[in-house]
Amino acid sequence: MKMKLFVPALCTGLIALTTLAHAETYAVIVGISDYPEPLDATGKRLVDEKGLPISDDLPGALNDALTYKDVFVNKYGVKPENIKMLTDKQADEKGFVEAFTWIAKTVKPGDQFIFTYSGHGAQIENKKEADGLDEVIVLADEHLISDDLFGDIAQMFSKAGVNSTFIFDSCFSGGMARGVASFKGQDAISRNRALDAKRLKKATYVPEAKLATFKTSKKAANAPGSYAFVFASQEDQTSTDLDFKDPKMKDHGLFTLVLTAFIEEYSSEPVGDVMELTKNLIKEKGFEQIPKIEYSDPERARKPLILKS
Repeated sequence: MKMKLFVPALCTGLIALTTLAHAETYAVIVGISDYPEPLDATGKRLVDEKGLPISDDLPGALNDALTYKDVFVNKYGVKPENIKMLTDKQADEKGFVEAFTWIAKTVKPGDQFIFTYSGHGAQIENKKEADGLDEVIVLADEHLISDDLFGDIAQMFSKAGVNSTFIFDSCFSGGMARGVASFKGQDAISRNRALDAKRLKKATYVPEAKLATFKTSKKAANAPGSYAFVFASQEDQTSTDLDFKDPKMKDHGLFTLVLTAFIEEYSSEPVGDVMELTKNLIKEKGFEQIPKIEYSDPERARKPLILKS
């Protein structure tokens, strides 16, 4: 992820923070399975080569969000009231801005913030980027959030003494594909968690004016916080959504399914080790996507993915 300035108003989106005796963990969990129906230029439903309606829905994304909440509460002791869930239509521009406004008003030095996103990603043409492309996540109303924004949030939280972890089970390349896959011996339909940029021409970024509603403070903490970014795939790869044929199997993002299984078992182990296990199993199952992780410093890799409350 490229860590560069994107939205100055958000970068200063921390209110004056005061140190309290006990650190808290807060989370914003986003899972979008229900996306708008794709339409052509005349407003008609898009169809594939067989004349069947095209759907952008991702059956596994909502289950991803519910699983992350369960793991955070039961394995890491996060208080349910400290978790903001944004699922399907709740995960629109309004919900996103409100959630991060709440976080900016709430966190204090020593606290931990977790953000997870399961849904569509895309690449949008942007001449300001070195490669000419801007990686984005796609909200439920098809408003876009640049990846650069989260880098800025992490750095600002770090300066304010807040530790943060960002987990993305989405992909950053155009196109939508389906294929037959198998996981745990179960047949499934695999979908790429990517949207074709051509279908997003009418989509817009969340306006800077909306992000400017965050209250500001330039106060820095005595001790900086650390951060980690966890990605389901490389920047130029798609990520897989598994739609199992067996109704007893819950649909999931491939990455989330594997990652949460390992952190359930190894919740106290270093995140670097858990990510290696995750990468190896995904490769062993025959999938091409390669998870990726970035840290604020080498020491972060030796700590658990989530710091226990």
